Amino acid sequence: QASLIMGTHREADLSLKRVKTLLNDKGYQEVITYSFVDPKVQQMIHPGVEALLLPSPISVEMSAMRLSLWTGLLATVVYNQNRQQNRVRIFESGLRFVPDTQAPLGIRQDLMLAGVICGNRYEEHWNLAKETVDFYDLKGDLESVLDLTGKLNEVEFRAEAN
Repeated sequence: QASLIMGTHREADLSLKRVKTLLNDKGYQEVITYSFVDPKVQQMIHPGVEALLLPSPISVEMSAMRLSLWTGLLATVVYNQNRQQNRVRIFESGLRFVPDTQAPLGIRQDLMLAGVICGNRYEEHWNLAKETVDFYDLKGDLESVLDLTGKLNEVEFRAEAN
């Protein structure tokens, strides 16, 4: 008879590749957007938050370092909707750049993961009625990602004003 000791599972043990594979399996496409964003658009998404401005930007529309992945993801959604894409499921992983006096060189770089769904729930098919995605579709996908950590039962969803 032998004893078995179960090791602990930390969220940090979850590889990004595994999460990306799950999202691909759920119909998401990975996008890669620029880290340089339009400061005006970013200010609408993050009002009152200071961003890092580039001294020699490529263009005025790419003169700030992103505070989140939302700026690029939302631009990608708009681009696709302008081309009559009725179903958009995208995600991105990448760095955000936050001014921080305590960090080396005054910049904190955080690895982030974000996703967006909009439009039809399913790809167009003659035998399926068109249904629009809703909160519960996104929540289900998020729960699938969180389930990879083995700690889904410890997560609580609460309604918040934003």
